[in-house]
Amino acid sequence: MNVSNETLIQNSILAFIHNYKDHMWIGKYKELLSNIENGKYKVSEVRKRGRSAQRQKKAKASETTASESSN
Repeated sequence: MNVSNETLIQNSILAFIHNYKDHMWIGKYKELLSNIENGKYKVSEVRKRGRSAQRQKKAKASETTASESSN
């Protein structure tokens, strides 16, 4: 199930408003909820960068070394 972050935030605000009806922050939470529903606050996903970094592969050493090739 794929749920957006906005939906999760709205659900948590609604749960707070439902459970704490007489709390002093109810007005702020209702204002925040209406702003989220109107699209004023967008919760954006963090963009992934391109591909992940990988270590450079070492080149195989040749079978003959420099000292052997001069002989």
